Amino acid sequence: MVRSITEIVTEIKQAPTDSEQKLLTVHGSAIQIDLAEWLFNRLDQPANQPPAENSDSHKYLTYRRDPDNVVRVFYLAHTDTVQNLQEVATVIRSIAEIRRLFTYNSPRAIAMRGTAEQVGLAEWLVNQLDQPANAASAGKREYSVPGPGDPDNVVRVFSLTHAATVQRLQELAVQVRTMTRARRVFNYSAPRIIALRGTPGQVEQADQLIRERDQ
Repeated sequence: MVRSITEIVTEIKQAPTDSEQKLLTVHGSAIQIDLAEWLFNRLDQPANQPPAENSDSHKYLTYRRDPDNVVRVFYLAHTDTVQNLQEVATVIRSIAEIRRLFTYNSPRAIAMRGTAEQVGLAEWLVNQLDQPANAASAGKREYSVPGPGDPDNVVRVFSLTHAATVQRLQELAVQVRTMTRARRVFNYSAPRIIALRGTPGQVEQADQLIRERDQ
């Protein structure tokens, strides 16, 4: 898994491994090798070690013309299962539109490469989604996507208080998607969350629907 993540994030074409010696060999430019070493050191963590804090030390700037010039690793403290980790990754990948995003199960890590704007939104989503299942949320949890162009420039996270089952959560998510016509509506089962990206009007319509139907 570390090999696959390293190859795609660093754009190194081949990174052969030696299973017996537990070695990963990389061949590339000095910049690629430096990034590979940085990434490897952050992913090669003991499985039973508590997740590291998500500080700026887990951010790498490639300083290249490629607009996807930010590499970031996040450690999730409250995703108790692999399924939870995959659900969080799906929400982040789809809402932030990050093509190069990967999960590493043992340390409950998500590694990604994207633009500064995409990674900024991803960081906000991680903070909103990686919460204890019984955590109480207060206030409006909303993010304004910077930059012109995309009319779907508002992201909101809704915590449902009465969706007792995963099936009910999924039903509500389908209703929100259908009635608002928002393309990016996703649910996260463990803490009963619906995350949506759309126009301001779609987000407000979703807010009204959820308040009416989460009973």
